[in-house]
Amino acid sequence: MLVGELERYFDLKAVNQVVRAIYKPAGNDSKSKISGFAPVVAQSATMGDAVSQEILKCAGHQLGLSAATVTSKLGLSDHEFELALVGGVYRAGELIVTPVRDTIHQVAPRARVFVSDRPPVLGAARLALREIGRDVALEIRSEKVQSILGIMH
Repeated sequence: MLVGELERYFDLKAVNQVVRAIYKPAGNDSKSKISGFAPVVAQSATMGDAVSQEILKCAGHQLGLSAATVTSKLGLSDHEFELALVGGVYRAGELIVTPVRDTIHQVAPRARVFVSDRPPVLGAARLALREIGRDVALEIRSEKVQSILGIMH
């Protein structure tokens, strides 16, 4: 199933042309093209394609290893903490989330791993603002309180 999808997506006559399609000369946006194939893999996996399922399982394990490494380096292995999974790759659901969660729990069994419904840019912006001394969450709550009080007057 996935081979046919690969041939269609990259407009190939045969699967052995995939390397050339991905590594075209400069100016080609191959990274976007490759990442755009991820939803095709996810859809094939949900339809029962074993190769696609294995790809997601391996990808989830690798993502989990990265998060587990950071968790260990930060000394969080024995702590309870939340770990938000963000990004489009997690739209594949449990096929990728379960291996991520399982891998992280090998290092940090008390981690609460969840898929965030917020875009990754919000977290990055919040961290940047926190770095310059601005607590965005506190400011938003303060604005809401002031707004409510304004309505009550």
